[in-house]
Amino acid sequence: MKKISLQFILFTALLLGAIVCTIEYNGMRQFGGMDHSVMINVAWSMVNGQKPYQDFFCTLPPAFYLGSYSALKVGGLHWRSFVHLAAIWASISFLAQVFLSKKCGMGNSLSLLYAFCCQALTFVFVSYWWYNPYTISSCLLLYFCVIAYTVNPTDRIVPIVMVLVAAALLLGKPNVAFPMLFASFIVSFFSVRSDKLWAACWGAAGLLALGILALYGIHPLDVFHSYQSVAVSRGLTWVGLKGLGLMERPMVVVWTMAALVFFRMTWASAIQRLIPFDFGKLVELFGRREDPTLRLLFLSFGTILVGIYAIFTNMEPKFEDMSLLFAPV
Repeated sequence: MKKISLQFILFTALLLGAIVCTIEYNGMRQFGGMDHSVMINVAWSMVNGQKPYQDFFCTLPPAFYLGSYSALKVGGLHWRSFVHLAAIWASISFLAQVFLSKKCGMGNSLSLLYAFCCQALTFVFVSYWWYNPYTISSCLLLYFCVIAYTVNPTDRIVPIVMVLVAAALLLGKPNVAFPMLFASFIVSFFSVRSDKLWAACWGAAGLLALGILALYGIHPLDVFHSYQSVAVSRGLTWVGLKGLGLMERPMVVVWTMAALVFFRMTWASAIQRLIPFDFGKLVELFGRREDPTLRLLFLSFGTILVGIYAIFTNMEPKFEDMSLLFAPV
């Protein structure tokens, strides 16, 4: 086990302090009454003993309203309670991202820089508890969990982190979380040491998510039906595409093209192995547990597609989504 240097610990603490202080400062200098009233109303209703889906209509992700409820329950009826929760979650995500980046083979400096950028584009940019930065930051963590375990399948800590992150993502915004979970689910199957370990990891993640819902008295079918009720209006439809403004459409095109160009440059050697394309060869290369290159290529390209899908189903481009576009490059 490599010894962690004092300099690395100091820089980690410095960046962590910068993240927390920025969120605490910025979070108290913005308030959107229309959107944010949804969070306050749902959380306050739950504090007063009401239950989502039973006492009031709810289409929000469980992690969002359970986090909001917990924030008011612990911190009181103050906007700062949501800001504190965002700072806490961003801190946990930052430390986990540093850990996973190092497990993926990054050096100390690059690990800190990458983890800081991930938080800067999600929770620091928003600076309060909200489902978009929560879901995107969890997607980034899961991406690195699968990579870390793929390149080092004998590690004992990464699978535990992957279970926790996957459980958190199961409670996140479904239009982004579920495609990312699906890609990770497939890639991790060919990366673990045994099928039993793979089943145990994903089974534990599902049970943990169900346990959290049960703890708060939330029925999984109610959550499913609420997602189903908004799937048509928030799916990848012409309505979603038209929802992008005239100035936003060129921005999305530029972001996407830049991400694909950088992706092509980063993964050039792996892509070259697939030319000329042969489906049988593709399946053979994908299933080789001793050679994870193609699986990582699939996961990375899938992450970009999740970012693109998030932009169009959210009906507006967000900096959080951009982090998914550029994470694999």
